[in-house]
Amino acid sequence: MKLLSLINQYRKHFTLLILIVLIEGAIAAGSIVFLIPLSAFLVDKSLSDPSTITIYINDLLSSFSIGPSYFIYSTIFVLFNIINSLFKIFIKYFSLRIKYAVLRDLNKRSLDLFFSSRMEFFDTIGSGVLSNTLLKELSSIGAALGQMSTLVAQVFQLFVYLVLPFIIDPKLTILTFIFALAIILDDIAAAFA
Repeated sequence: MKLLSLINQYRKHFTLLILIVLIEGAIAAGSIVFLIPLSAFLVDKSLSDPSTITIYINDLLSSFSIGPSYFIYSTIFVLFNIINSLFKIFIKYFSLRIKYAVLRDLNKRSLDLFFSSRMEFFDTIGSGVLSNTLLKELSSIGAALGQMSTLVAQVFQLFVYLVLPFIIDPKLTILTFIFALAIILDDIAAAFA
C-alpha cells in the first residue's frame, strides 16, 4: 500500500490530525508570545521601554479592562501551556486512531480473503503458522502506521515552529540561523582537521 494512497484513503483522519497540529502550533506560538511581556515585566515592572509585542498585548488586555501584572501574564502563559498540552494529547490520540482504523480495515480484508479462499489453501499451510504470521505482520504494520502518523504530525509541528521565529523577528532569526550554520561548519572543519 503506497503512502499517498493510504493518506488519501484516510483523508478525514489525516486532515483532522493536521488541523489539530496547526492549532497546537498556534497555541504554542501564543505561549511564546505571552512569555515576552512576562519576561519584560520581570526585568522592568514599570514597563518603561516595552517591546512592540508587549505594547500590543497590553493594548489587547486593556480592551478587556485588564492591566498588566505579573499574575495576569503568568496566568495566561500557564493557560496557554495547559491548552497546548491538551492538544498534544489529542495529536497522540488521533495518531493512534489512524493506526487502529487502518489495522481494523486490514484485519477485515484479511479475514474476507481467508473466508473466500479454497480449502486447498488451508491444507497446505498449518493453522498455527497462518495465525501467527498474520498476527505478527499486522502488529508490525500497526506499529509502522502509528509511527508514520506521528511523523506526519511532527513534520507539521516542525514547520510551524520554524515559521514562528520568522514571524516574530525575521532579521534576528536569519542572523541566528547564519550563526548556527557557522558554528556547525566550524565543528565539521575541526573534525576533519
